[in-house]
Amino acid sequence: MSKKAILVAIILAAIAGFFIWYSAASKTSNGENNKLISKNGIHWHSELSIYIKGEKQEIPANVGIGAIHLPLHTHEADNIIHMEFSRAVRENDIKLSQFFKIWKKRFDSNCIFEFCNGETGKVKMFINGKESGEFENYIMRDNDKIEIKYEPR
Repeated sequence: MSKKAILVAIILAAIAGFFIWYSAASKTSNGENNKLISKNGIHWHSELSIYIKGEKQEIPANVGIGAIHLPLHTHEADNIIHMEFSRAVRENDIKLSQFFKIWKKRFDSNCIFEFCNGETGKVKMFINGKESGEFENYIMRDNDKIEIKYEPR
């Protein structure tokens, strides 16, 4: 095989590999679309407030900041989630569940921290004052006010 033919084969394999990667990267594990939010990054902020039985919970400073500075993080204990991406951003990157994974705290439609739906209470979520059923799947946006409540029944 000539050098030219080998080079063409390598280029074609690289192009095919890119399309396979791109197709996989644009899907979630269950096959849903993972839409592109921005090609060039974002610098957004959302406010997250958590109430357990009426008591406001602190979201600590420096969640996601350490040896590695993660794109989702806090700076102060001021309830502000910073979304600072310098690369392409997809919906999955800014799902509320991503922040909770980084924080190593439980949050989904059934539980906030160790407080789960049951006889003693129920988890509710509000986005900009309106009740939402998206919970961990909520895609955060700039200037969102997110409230998570565990309320007694």
